[in-house]
Amino acid sequence: MMPVLSGCSSPERRTQSFGDGIGSEQGNYAAQIDGETRDEAGMRCVIVNWDRPLTRDLVVRLRSASCESKQHPFWMESREISRSVIPRGNSVLKDVPDPLGQ
Repeated sequence: MMPVLSGCSSPERRTQSFGDGIGSEQGNYAAQIDGETRDEAGMRCVIVNWDRPLTRDLVVRLRSASCESKQHPFWMESREISRSVIPRGNSVLKDVPDPLGQ
């Protein structure tokens, strides 16, 4: 029997964090559904863009996938896909007053 290294057997699932906070601890901002895909197991995943102000002109976009859970029907499991800095004009925050006052 071959030993299995648990750290190598499945992708790491980290809780989304931003600005030294977890989830929406640092405030809730607009999110936008940006399509669907399938994960490695074939489960449906909804792609979501989460925009948070960085400066008056720039926004940090966190992109995540919320995938159906094999273990718990009707549950979704979220995983971060990427982070990028984009112009505020390309963000769902373009018409939202700047909460940072910058």
